[in-house]
Amino acid sequence: MNTIEIGKVKVLTPASWNELTRKQLVYIAELFDSKFTLIDFKVRVLKAFLSLKRKISRQISHEDAYFLTETLDFLFKPVNLTKNLIPTIKISLFRKLYGPADKMMTSTFGEFIKAHTRFELYEKNKTAPPETLISKLYEEKDAFLNEMVAILYRPKKVCWWIRRYFTDKTDCRVPFMDRTLFSRTKDISKIDKKIRFSVYLFFSGILGSLPEQFPNLYRKKDDQDEKKTGWADLIISLADDHMDDESLDRVMNSNLYNVLIGLEKKSAEYFRFREEHPDLFKD
Repeated sequence: MNTIEIGKVKVLTPASWNELTRKQLVYIAELFDSKFTLIDFKVRVLKAFLSLKRKISRQISHEDAYFLTETLDFLFKPVNLTKNLIPTIKISLFRKLYGPADKMMTSTFGEFIKAHTRFELYEKNKTAPPETLISKLYEEKDAFLNEMVAILYRPKKVCWWIRRYFTDKTDCRVPFMDRTLFSRTKDISKIDKKIRFSVYLFFSGILGSLPEQFPNLYRKKDDQDEKKTGWADLIISLADDHMDDESLDRVMNSNLYNVLIGLEKKSAEYFRFREEHPDLFKD
């Protein structure tokens, strides 16, 4: 955190994504989705972070104001937010949806893959293509974003308040099921865009944190087709090359980090084998 002194007033401002509060993240998400110049964006964020009375804010010189805006440069670097600042989303007076834990520590690999797919589609298209079922039904330009949020945010398990004492699992959310996705997506589409975009920023941070934790998994192979992600082949390898539903479901329903650790080991073995047998990989 940055400590800023203005006269006798001391204010703490975030110095990284993970130091943001929920309110600050939602405000930033709202600004990101608007069309502001860089300077205007920084000034608005700085005012929100400082939350000073007008009398005190007038004491800040132009030179100091410029220096203070420079402390916001972390917002313009790759997002590394791994703390879920939107733990719940209220969709009605008596209904809440619950999001993943920090770093998605309790999420399944299947949930991650499904959310990642929607994330990439939203990044690529920004608007859903007309042939997709979801856009046909209610013409939502953020269809992929809504689906991504609906995958990550789900109802709490029945009687979780007591069930949590009789299980090793710490995820309070019901397991993901494709058949419930559409109705939940429809509910999510009615939520304020700045909340949905805040979830997008969180998932961006998760994706950005993985290459450093699993360098071999994200290391590009010389013979890898750029159009392929490599996920399918790696999943099958963890399923001991079995293609049956039971083996694949076992991998997809496993904890995200357990699978990533397994994939990291497989990838490390692959690159080690390449180094030991370079003649086998010559053109």
